[in-house]
Amino acid sequence: TARQLLEAYHFAAKTERMMKVKRRQFSMPVQPEKSDKGKIITVFGCGGNRDKGKRVKMGEIA
Repeated sequence: TARQLLEAYHFAAKTERMMKVKRRQFSMPVQPEKSDKGKIITVFGCGGNRDKGKRVKMGEIA
C-alpha cells in the first residue's frame, strides 16, 4: 500500500525536520507482507535562479 504526501518547504532546516518526522512515521509498515518498509521517495525542486546555495543542502537532506 503506497502512501502519498505533498509538502513544500523553502528552508533547509524545515525540510530536515520534516524528513526526520516522515522517516520515523513511515518506518513501520501498514501491511508487513506487502511492504517496502522505510522506503521514501522524495522529489524536490529549487525554483529558478533564486538562492542557488540552497540546492546542495536540500539534496543532502533528501
